[in-house]
Formats: sequence, C-alpha cells, structure tokens
Amino acid sequence: MKHYKVWVSHPAENDLKEIALYIAKELKEPLIAKSLISEMKQAIMNLSTLPTRHEIVSDERLAMQGIRKLFIKNYIVFYTISDEELAVNIIRVLSHRRNWLHLL
Repeated sequence: MKHYKVWVSHPAENDLKEIALYIAKELKEPLIAKSLISEMKQAIMNLSTLPTRHEIVSDERLAMQGIRKLFIKNYIVFYTISDEELAVNIIRVLSHRRNWLHLL
C-alpha cells in the first residue's frame, strides 16, 4: 500500500486556527474546539493512506483540478492528490454552510 505525504497549505492552517478560535472564544467552548481540531487533524493525517476513498467535488471547474472533499462534522476538508510526488495537498478546511465554491 502506498503512503502519501500530507501537506497542509497556509490557507488551510489558517482555516483550522479560525475554526478553533471561533468555537473557543465566540461559542465559549474551548474543550469542544480542542476536540474538534484534534479530530480534524487525525482525519487529515489518515489521508496518507488511500486518499482516493473520498469523492471528487461535483463542481466541474473544481473537479477538473482533481479537488476532493472529506466531511468532518460540519466542515469539509478540500484536497488534491499528486501520485507523482505521493502527496496529498490540503487546500482549505471550510464550514459546509459557507459558499465554498467561491473560496476555492
């Protein structure tokens, strides 16, 4: 079985920080924020094996770029796979409520 490196982009890192801050500060739930971010990071790292198990987005423009989506609770992790480099590139982590088509 192939093992892929997982690279998290700066925008995706910022997304994770913003999600954590929003839940911890705005919703006043720091323990839930910590737990959710931990769950997200684990799911992201699990993409190192079988990253193709998640579907390509349905938007034609984004599908042409090979962007896939992984659902984690109320969030979507968007990523691409490079078989040449054996790498998974995490592009963004966004709330499913946001108009993510315009953010990718």
